[in-house]
Amino acid sequence: AFGQHQRPSKDVRAIQASDFEVLPKLDNTSLLSMYQADKSTQNRFAEARDVYITPETTGTWESTKEDVLVWRKAIKSPGALSLNLGFTQFKLKGSAKLFIYNSDYSEVIGPFSELDNDAHMQLWTPIILGDEIIIELQVKEEDKEDAVLELSRVNHDFKGFNVKSLSQSCNLDVICGAADGFEDVDNYRDIIRSVGAYSIMGQDACTGALINNTRQDCSPYFLTAAHCQINGTNDASITVYWNFENSTCREPFSPQSEGLGDGLRNQFNTGAIFRASQERTDFTLIELDDPINPEFNPYMAGWSRAQEEPTMGVCIHHPGLEEKRISFDYDPLSFDEIGFDFTYILVNDWDVGSTESGSSGSPLFNQNKHIVGQLKGGDANCNNNLSDTYGWFGKSWDG
Repeated sequence: AFGQHQRPSKDVRAIQASDFEVLPKLDNTSLLSMYQADKSTQNRFAEARDVYITPETTGTWESTKEDVLVWRKAIKSPGALSLNLGFTQFKLKGSAKLFIYNSDYSEVIGPFSELDNDAHMQLWTPIILGDEIIIELQVKEEDKEDAVLELSRVNHDFKGFNVKSLSQSCNLDVICGAADGFEDVDNYRDIIRSVGAYSIMGQDACTGALINNTRQDCSPYFLTAAHCQINGTNDASITVYWNFENSTCREPFSPQSEGLGDGLRNQFNTGAIFRASQERTDFTLIELDDPINPEFNPYMAGWSRAQEEPTMGVCIHHPGLEEKRISFDYDPLSFDEIGFDFTYILVNDWDVGSTESGSSGSPLFNQNKHIVGQLKGGDANCNNNLSDTYGWFGKSWDG
């Protein structure tokens, strides 16, 4: 309906430094040190900042020659390495379109529209690099009064996506294949597409996977770990990133493999519905509240609850919340007995790659490419031959 205005109005008005609402400065070094000291918060990459911003109370309105009204609000959180936003009131109608972008227009998210309306009336956005972010609403006069928009959260990234590497060098990029000397990866191109990294309320994050159901109707169910702490009060804030992968194969143990990747976070879903959880096997299931764009090429992974130990294991994950990697254990896995009940599956020693903080919730596949568990934790890393523990899918639905 907007024609040429199906994009931010860069041609309408240049964003000047004086236009930004500047939030008080935060100390990134102190925040990083504080959260890294506690294992339960070591995945934290952003500090929440409460705000109250609506088109009725702040920002500027302009009219265009096409009779489209444009509202714009610019925000700066000094020193932030990236920003993401939480709208706790979001409802658009008709012509209304919302864009989020940075001051040099190098990153643009949107348009969001009435297709993104949900019963919970929330919208949580992916990250935008840098410490400046612009919100822009485009709407025709007849739909202006029906637009409900309230920004209440700005998340300030103190850790630094795309600033320093957080994953270790032994990990193997999923883009690797036979041409790079890793032909085994080519057998898993389908299930690789099921895995995504995600954030909760724009902050803590883990890994999870799309999982099929017995109706095979492509309902967007997403499996992860209970200790990642998704529940019925924060499920609307989930943002899942798809196909976040490096563009080239970095040789494991090379400086490049522990260096910065070049993956993009421009494919995402935002919002979910909490469906089930069980602490005993560290299992959580959510359902994304919007369809997944077919252009993202999603894959609904299969699963098995067979009462037999897998003859090998494959984990696809986002170590350090960075680009997607793949790990292999070519030896038989084993069940871990808790009391008199087999509750967990152990990967005794990874042969290729490992897992790290941020890999939590990632799926463990058996020799038939079926999910048999999700990562609970463990002591494995690039510098040892220790084990990882996965909640057993075969027990996750008991009770």
